[in-house]
Amino acid sequence: MRFPAKAAALALILSTSACATQIPWDNGETALQVGMSQAQVEAGFGTPTRRFTDAEGYTVWAYDRNDGTSGATTASRELLVRFVGDRVLGYSHSSTTTTTTTTTTSP
Repeated sequence: MRFPAKAAALALILSTSACATQIPWDNGETALQVGMSQAQVEAGFGTPTRRFTDAEGYTVWAYDRNDGTSGATTASRELLVRFVGDRVLGYSHSSTTTTTTTTTTSP
């Protein structure tokens, strides 16, 4: 029984010792870390585009960034930061590229 207790303790230590993760935002210059305060997140990423409460009751800040348009292609990124109380619980990010095609029909 001694080994499982050590394994559980190690898992707990590793889960609470989060390291900063570079987010593909601002050329990777801004770090986001589980446990950061809302003030630290806002200092690094600015005012969120929107704030909402998710289905599980957590506060979520969303950051949307348009990376520009080239011809018919538009690129954008989204960062979602989930909080428990004043602290970052977790986050996710995604990139989207959209191409618009215009078609015409002749009579």
